[in-house]
Order: sequence, then C-alpha cells, then structure tokens
Amino acid sequence: MKVQQINVPVPDDDVINITTFETQDSPQAVMDFYDDVLYYKNGWSAREVRGAEYVRYVYVPSNGGPVYGLSIETAVTQNKTNVTLRLYKTLPK
Repeated sequence: MKVQQINVPVPDDDVINITTFETQDSPQAVMDFYDDVLYYKNGWSAREVRGAEYVRYVYVPSNGGPVYGLSIETAVTQNKTNVTLRLYKTLPK
C-alpha cells in the first residue's frame, strides 16, 4: 500500500490523533488491511461498519486499562482513496 500522509489539526479533546492519507488502493483494500492488522492480529473489535466507507473499532485491554476507539473513513476522489484515521481515548460520542 503506497500512501501520502496529510497532517490535520486535532479538533477536540477526545481525539488523540488524526491521520489522513491518499492511496491508489481501493476503499475495500484499505478496510481489509486494517481489519487484518487490528482485528485478526491485535484483538480490536469492529463496532460499527458501513461498507468500505466507514468502520469503528474498539480496544478494551484485558488488564482494565483505558478503552480506545479508532474510526477509519474512506472516500474516493480523482481515482485515489482518501483515508482518515481518528484515534480516540474513549469511544466517539
């Protein structure tokens, strides 16, 4: 997956980090990649899925530590997939 990162200011206190990038991969390929890395290899679970355009994952550590949420959004423009990742220290409201 070839990507180009674009920095975005973090807009609110619940968001730890926002990362945006463009890739030549399809939205489904992007979602498959994150599903493999987060769900299958690291124990995150998908909580809300809207096709290849949006998914929200949650990570609840077994040691009782903080809960994290990660939303992944895709949009296709000019034959590129724009991806936005938002990492939350709690689940999005």
